[in-house]
Amino acid sequence: MTRLLPSFPFLQDLTIDGESSGLPIELDDTQLWSIFEPLLELERLEVLNYNLSVPVSDQKTLQIACAWPRLKESYAYHNSASGLASLESLAYFARHCPNLEHLSYSIQVQTATTSTPVIQDHPTSSTHPLRSFWCNVETDKVTAHTMAQGLYQMFPNLEEADGPGDGWTQVKKKLRSLQNRQFEE
Repeated sequence: MTRLLPSFPFLQDLTIDGESSGLPIELDDTQLWSIFEPLLELERLEVLNYNLSVPVSDQKTLQIACAWPRLKESYAYHNSASGLASLESLAYFARHCPNLEHLSYSIQVQTATTSTPVIQDHPTSSTHPLRSFWCNVETDKVTAHTMAQGLYQMFPNLEEADGPGDGWTQVKKKLRSLQNRQFEE
């Protein structure tokens, strides 16, 4: 793949359907990342759809956000059990992807903390255009409050936050409450 990338320097839209490839081989997390990492050279990427169980740590999330500052839509359907980024790592998208409107990204919802990076001093924090966020990991009612607070802090204009399970209904309710409180002040 690395040899092919120079042939597509202006590529803006990329879809990778790795789960339905039909390949009878299983790759470990290191091998999956080594397949994915060269894509970070596609500096003009605006739309990314991938269905590949790539492990995404906080550090790798930073690499992804920094590599694709023009990103407008990213639909990542990864379900690597061993590698999920934290809620806090979404701040990298807020800082480095000022045009991002739709984000699907798996994060560790059970370990969400209240130490979400405050990015209010960053010029895009109150005006970031992210409208929808989808996480394919279930959350529970306990972490829903923390999830909503973190998402609101990073993306105050978020219109839709969703994922599987009842916890995401609670995230949406709390998010609306935070947004309504902002408008009342």
